[in-house]
Amino acid sequence: MKDELITNIAKKFNLEIKKTRDAYYATLPNCKNISCDIAIGRDALEWYITLIDTQIKKNIFKDWMDYLGYDKSPEEKLINIKYNDLLYFIENWLKATEIKTDYEKYFFKLLKRKICYWKINNKWQELTMCKIQNKKNSNRSN
Repeated sequence: MKDELITNIAKKFNLEIKKTRDAYYATLPNCKNISCDIAIGRDALEWYITLIDTQIKKNIFKDWMDYLGYDKSPEEKLINIKYNDLLYFIENWLKATEIKTDYEKYFFKLLKRKICYWKINNKWQELTMCKIQNKKNSNRSN
């Protein structure tokens, strides 16, 4: 990811972002007792979040996004999508007043997966790392 995009994120949200050879790292302000560490690949089109319960010092949720190989989009377009997804996630994290995790059953209710929710504007929503487009508002043709 371009340094200038990371600089824009740091300035917009007043974040300290550490730069290493392989990635950029930031810790978002706590939402109550939950902190969020973000790792953003420098050359790779991916990024990761780790949510930590600071009271018990335990990772409670991890997720990641990657952008390469799903279609033939040029890399520049994918970098911009990644940038916008980061903006979306950080903006919503900062708006959230609470974070919680739970388990959801799937695959004929035989398996469980851990999911995370954030409370924004007094409404619980599943925590998402990107803006999910509503099908009827999408430009895709079905």
